[in-house]
Amino acid sequence: MSVQTVTAYDSIGANVDRLPPHSQVAGYTTGSGPVPWSAAQIAAHPGMVLIDQTPAPGAWDALADVQDVESGAVTVAEVPGRAKAMAAAFAAGARPGQREPCIYVGAPANATPVVNALLAAGISGGVKLAAAIPGRPPADAQAMIDSTAGTPFPVVWVQYAFDVNNAYDAGLMAVPWLSNVSAAPVPPVTGETMILDMLKTNGPAVAVAVPAHVTKVVLCADAGLANSVQPVIRVGTHPKWNGGPHVQPKWGAPAVVALPSGTTEVTFARIDAGDVPVSADFA
Repeated sequence: MSVQTVTAYDSIGANVDRLPPHSQVAGYTTGSGPVPWSAAQIAAHPGMVLIDQTPAPGAWDALADVQDVESGAVTVAEVPGRAKAMAAAFAAGARPGQREPCIYVGAPANATPVVNALLAAGISGGVKLAAAIPGRPPADAQAMIDSTAGTPFPVVWVQYAFDVNNAYDAGLMAVPWLSNVSAAPVPPVTGETMILDMLKTNGPAVAVAVPAHVTKVVLCADAGLANSVQPVIRVGTHPKWNGGPHVQPKWGAPAVVALPSGTTEVTFARIDAGDVPVSADFA
């Protein structure tokens, strides 16, 4: 079975500006000196793979995509606990966009003690692996990903070149792993759903009283039919104005807007040029 892959590049924070533009990238959220990426660098690369390398007792990142097991970084003994914490964060949607936990082992032979540690901790699957085969062709990286697909601990990232242009490493990443990201949890709603089918483009807004003790408004829509326009709704609050954010509720991905404390009214206005009905509920 051939797994769809994409070329990916990883670097330390100091070399971000030297990465190939418009590419899949990976970088560190932890470390010291020139290693970690800044918050601004991460924000400028949506969809990047986040790597944690902090060993105990340092503050490590359970919201990262990859744990880096090598000398001076994460130890094999730390892998099971971190894999469990990352899996829990993924399931809870603690960081929307997080991938299923992946453990970087370096040389392929290093996968054996990592897998043994996972099995000894009662983890029989659901954890991915990343490896490095520097100096070998991309075809070998693809073959490693293909040959382990469907196993309890598949390889989803293989580096095949180190220090390219003295700035970054190159490898292949499995697209199915990259694409399977966590989503923000949808809060439970009050059950008093409002259908906002009266909203018209550039037309009047609809104001609704806010029930006591609610903190969010949840909007749902389905623009999946042919030629439908994705709804864009402005959501404003009173008495404290929240800036009127524009949100895009989608099928399977409701838009959730936090309400400032003490909100008594919410106003909805249609920004898009379509007519797809939108429902709203409080949570």
